[in-house]
Amino acid sequence: MKPFACYVYLPAIVLLGVLGWRHRRSLPAQWIIYGTIGGIVAAVAYDLFRLPFVLGGAPLFKPFAGFGELLLGQSEPRWLIQSVGWSYHFSNGAALELCFGDLVEADGQSPILGSCGVGFDGRGAAAHDALHELLRHTV
Repeated sequence: MKPFACYVYLPAIVLLGVLGWRHRRSLPAQWIIYGTIGGIVAAVAYDLFRLPFVLGGAPLFKPFAGFGELLLGQSEPRWLIQSVGWSYHFSNGAALELCFGDLVEADGQSPILGSCGVGFDGRGAAAHDALHELLRHTV
């Protein structure tokens, strides 16, 4: 997990961020931004849904510390392990939204809510199409 995160995942995030920033006024870049925000919002909503179970004793948040340990290759300091693990969790939510989320076209509905599945009207473009279009205009 650590080599993949260092040599594939982080560079891909940086590249996507740079491409999105360079073309931030284009529709594909806006899809990427809205998809990222929607994925993070969805991850937070999912965690809030799980919170009562965690407070009841279910170890549903324990894997995040494990992600941090795998990514850093150490088990101390705990604050750093937790920070990296939770950051990975939220970045994973954003990445999943970019891979699988559909966005609502700009017709007065909120693209962020559309990317979370609220008000999706079936006319949106897949986020991978947005990335494809962004790369096509860049090259």
